[in-house]
Amino acid sequence: GAGGSLVHGQVRALLMRFLYVDPVPSRGYGGTQSADSPANPVTFSAMSFGAAGHRHVVVAISYLSTSAISAVTIGGVSASQVVAVANGSIRSELWIAFVASETSGNVVVSGHDGAASARAMAVSIYSLYDIKPTPTGSGSDTTSTYDISLTESAAGVAIGCFGSLVNGATSTWTNLTEDVDGSIVILGTDFHYTMASADQLAAGTPTVSVTPSVAGTAAFVAAAWGT
Repeated sequence: GAGGSLVHGQVRALLMRFLYVDPVPSRGYGGTQSADSPANPVTFSAMSFGAAGHRHVVVAISYLSTSAISAVTIGGVSASQVVAVANGSIRSELWIAFVASETSGNVVVSGHDGAASARAMAVSIYSLYDIKPTPTGSGSDTTSTYDISLTESAAGVAIGCFGSLVNGATSTWTNLTEDVDGSIVILGTDFHYTMASADQLAAGTPTVSVTPSVAGTAAFVAAAWGT
């Protein structure tokens, strides 16, 4: 009867609550583009957003500019700033947007010094699946240690972004896997950039760090996301 159906429905709903397993967050790296003396705004064309799905797209931007970025669009979608830091004119930032269907598109960055000499920018792109857009932890560092403690209630995904103005540097990461390590020559000096990421960063307050082979003025940001 009706009472039996109601009880059956309640039992089914209770079982579903116990049997449901939260999806495991994951990330994909879609590549890096760079520019010497980028225009304002500057367009990085046909960047890979990864497979469609419940997906947020993060851009990690390391750049040299006296003025800060004011806006970023990813495939025409306005992004929100996650974390940013400046050390003089050296800047590193993370921006995020929910981009569900497109698999590639343009990233447009505005607000920096437009087409000025001694300017540079590198943009790396990441697809993050099954996350909440508010990070569980984020931070920045401009000291010589370049380490950041992040907060993870459960294993999640993380991204780090580092830039420095020094010749001949390469970098080594701890608790993140390096995705790119490159440089742009600016008036005879290297603008060094490196980005890194990880799936299943340990729960708790893991520390992520980057160690450049040559010390110099630098800017480092990182953030982590979970379900």
